[in-house]
Amino acid sequence: AREFGLDENLVASYDVTTRLAIAAGLLALRDAGIPLVMKHKPTTTGGRLPLGYRLPDSMADETGIIFASAFPGYEQLVQEMERRQRDELLAAQIEQLKKIVDEVGPLHAVTRRLEELKKLRGEPFGLDRKFIFRALSFGHAQFAELVGARGPNVQVNAACSSTTLAVSMAADWIRLGRCRRVLVVGADDITNPTLAPWLVAACWPPERLPARRSWNWRRCPSTGAATA
Repeated sequence: AREFGLDENLVASYDVTTRLAIAAGLLALRDAGIPLVMKHKPTTTGGRLPLGYRLPDSMADETGIIFASAFPGYEQLVQEMERRQRDELLAAQIEQLKKIVDEVGPLHAVTRRLEELKKLRGEPFGLDRKFIFRALSFGHAQFAELVGARGPNVQVNAACSSTTLAVSMAADWIRLGRCRRVLVVGADDITNPTLAPWLVAACWPPERLPARRSWNWRRCPSTGAATA
């Protein structure tokens, strides 16, 4: 957040692919020599409040955004599922120990374990209100809002050819006159500790795979972001 001058609370509301995409997009704008200028909002007292750095008005309406990602929001979805499962398992263990205490009395070992589980569980599971914004693919809209791009924006998912599709769409937009420039941002992160156990099966050693599948490092997915 600090490196790109972004609000830390805002960045915390993004999923990892959106963070990668926004970082890559800001670097691409800089490399292309497209300036971001400080925008202000007039106040009722005649002052001006800073809104952040945005595209110049002369460019805003003619700049489109395409966000290409095969696994947008998956990390947040899996984390929420695992958090709920963990809470349910701990709650079940706590209930079992409570029944034992009720039936045979407060045995020292049982009551000690019961208190340990309660402490480990902490607050009961509750759905994070920010979850929907992290799990759904809003990267294109969030980046467009961040830089003030008012041209068309969309997210595409075509697996490994997502970015290729996005570049093709960008060329069509420009040819049809929908905008003069399009920022194509591609990002994925499936080798992080949350998603790797779910999505990196193609990279597991042969002994961990069914006999009919062979080891092939070329199938290993990667982590990163790119722009065009």
